[in-house]
Amino acid sequence: MLVVGLVTLLTATFASTAHAARYDVFTSSIAASTISAADNYCSLAEAVKSINDGSPVANCIDKEPANSSGQIDLTQATGKSYASFHYVIGNTTLTLNRSILITTAEEGDTAYVDSSSLLAFKVNSGVFAKFYGLDIRHTGTASGRLVWNAGTLELASTTIRNGNVTTEPLGKGGGIYNQGTGTLSLYSCQLLNNSAKRGGGIYNDDGNVPFLDATISGNSATMAGGGIYNMAITADGSGNGRAKWVMGISGTITGNSAKAGGGVFNRGEMWVKSSSSITSNVASGTGSGETCHSGSCDGFGGGVLNLSSSAITAGFRTMDHLTVSLNTATGLGGAFYNTGQLNLSGITISSNTAKSGAAIFAAALVINGSNYCSFSTELGQSSINSNKTVPSGGYSIVDSSGAFGTYCSFGTASASNNSTPTCAPKGLPPGSGAKCPQ
Repeated sequence: MLVVGLVTLLTATFASTAHAARYDVFTSSIAASTISAADNYCSLAEAVKSINDGSPVANCIDKEPANSSGQIDLTQATGKSYASFHYVIGNTTLTLNRSILITTAEEGDTAYVDSSSLLAFKVNSGVFAKFYGLDIRHTGTASGRLVWNAGTLELASTTIRNGNVTTEPLGKGGGIYNQGTGTLSLYSCQLLNNSAKRGGGIYNDDGNVPFLDATISGNSATMAGGGIYNMAITADGSGNGRAKWVMGISGTITGNSAKAGGGVFNRGEMWVKSSSSITSNVASGTGSGETCHSGSCDGFGGGVLNLSSSAITAGFRTMDHLTVSLNTATGLGGAFYNTGQLNLSGITISSNTAKSGAAIFAAALVINGSNYCSFSTELGQSSINSNKTVPSGGYSIVDSSGAFGTYCSFGTASASNNSTPTCAPKGLPPGSGAKCPQ
């Protein structure tokens, strides 16, 4: 997941505008999160304000005047390491319609940024921002989100951890909230131990996430989407009801939990663009607040819950190899619960557990357009193995969508060692051609 030469690339982007504003922010025992002219220290908050205002404030010195874009270099002072001297930030908004890069001065090192506020950073619409080499964490006992993005934001080699908005009225996106005007890209990042009502790690609210190269681990949602909640509201205008935005995933989604959609709750369009894994996520409990074919989605979709709405046909597809394993749903769909469209190829679905549909539960529900799950051999043969239902007696694959004339087509996918019958095609019309892997 290493992004080779990324600092050079980002710096070159900003260097294209001559004499951009540039500020040093040194590690310090002061670590101020507010504006103070009396402490003789240019804090991170003051450097951001200097760029927003277009001129230096308080104790900051602009190394490259002209201010057509901005760069903040987080620099280790003598005897004051990043690890021991953290930066402090809180309720800080990037406002001016310009580019800003916040980066470590030492390439490959990590600067720690602490926030005990309700929000660490907000990127306004029109702002183009890049963070490199940061570890941004919520350190307070009250609620706090780390990033709210309404602009264009790229995070590289950055960790977002310990955000918590479970008691907030919005309650979306404990680590990152990406709103409709936002475009968010992550490269070699981590989202760790964040929590929310929906979208413990990330809540994408009709925004654009063109690239997501990240480890998303240990996040939780008191309702839905332990790792990711992807919500599309607007159709793409083509008439096919697909989501306005496409979300590309590469990396690892593991160890997350929610009442529904333990790893991912998808109500838009998601593409897995690189070899990835969705493992050891859990959907359990009651109170998800989401509605599926049987009423509540509680306990559905240990790995992925793919749910269409009246406006959007949810789509989840693999563009490269994907492993979905060791996920648990106390209800339906250990690996996948689906009322939308699954396009899978070269996928491994193994050792998942559910009450029914340990590998896949395709519900008999057409909300918008058609619902189906299809396996192709474009990326190689898929494997469905060692899945089980608890209690025993259920099916590893439940295809009940055929009652509406749509069904799972498995192509040449192979299945073996599943502890319960492999497939239960429910209500399929004669001659429908539906197949289950044998």
